[in-house]
Amino acid sequence: MSIKRIQNEVAASRFTLPVVCFVSALVWFTLSAETTTTGAECSRYWNWLSRRFASNWMLGNAFMLMLNYLCVYLIMELNNRYNIIRTRTHMASAVFVLLASCSVFLHSVQPYAVVAVLLLLFYHCLFPTYQQYNAVGWIFNAFMVYGVALLFFPPLLYLFPFLLVAMFLLQSLTLRTFFAMLIGIIAPFWFVGAYEIVFGDAYALAEMFTGLFVKPDFDYSVIDRYQWICLGVIAFELIISWAHYLHNIFFDKIKTRVLFAILMTNVFAMLVFIGLYPIYFNVWFAVLLLNASPMIAHNMALNSSKICVYLFYISIIIVLLMATYSIWKPLLNSF
Repeated sequence: MSIKRIQNEVAASRFTLPVVCFVSALVWFTLSAETTTTGAECSRYWNWLSRRFASNWMLGNAFMLMLNYLCVYLIMELNNRYNIIRTRTHMASAVFVLLASCSVFLHSVQPYAVVAVLLLLFYHCLFPTYQQYNAVGWIFNAFMVYGVALLFFPPLLYLFPFLLVAMFLLQSLTLRTFFAMLIGIIAPFWFVGAYEIVFGDAYALAEMFTGLFVKPDFDYSVIDRYQWICLGVIAFELIISWAHYLHNIFFDKIKTRVLFAILMTNVFAMLVFIGLYPIYFNVWFAVLLLNASPMIAHNMALNSSKICVYLFYISIIIVLLMATYSIWKPLLNSF
């Protein structure tokens, strides 16, 4: 019988998520981002939505916080429905909202939150297709949501090959589901395109995607020091959690292993995209975070070793240092 350590007690506590959400709200409105639009200029539909909050900073921040809380709920439901972590815990949601609140560069009106919500809805539609060879309806719904996400952030099209890999891992990729996938992606553009032809610019949709077929831009000067620190923290936690998962993978069901394989495939995709297109760092980072959160939470909830206790304390110290650095960063820059 394994011994429950402090990190296991925290992960199993019903108070962890409410406390983390309360703290994240305080941090969210205390720390504001210096910039507002990393990658936002690539979609006219996102620009239209963001202009609704241009004159009210507080309303825009509240809108983004609500979208992040919606992500918290969707991650919680994903874990409850598919038993990704084999114990009763909301740690995956807590990890996501805590790290998102400490990543101060996300505290402004940006497309990442809409993309994160839509991608989680995509997972909710895709995961039920496991070993379903005729899941045409679920596949259509999943990729229709993905098509809507493309309207707000066209570079997400780069993720498409990895989503095909996800269908292959779920054993739901057939000729019928392939065409259902294509129709699902096209459906949002069909309706929006009809509207643009009648009331707007007929070439608007084509112009959104013309910038995607260009050489990668390796200008890493757009990523500041704090963004690199946050990425390093996620990578550190993820490597440790991934090692623990591989060491104890036989305890999980085959379906759970498949779902984790999909999440980690998309984590790898986001790391590749950060390297190729750093201009969209904020969106790639947010998608990386929502895919990595279940794995990090899996380690905290199920790892009962003494080493994990020390790593848990180290993680708390790192998060506190991240928040402290965010508070003092504007003062340091003024000197």
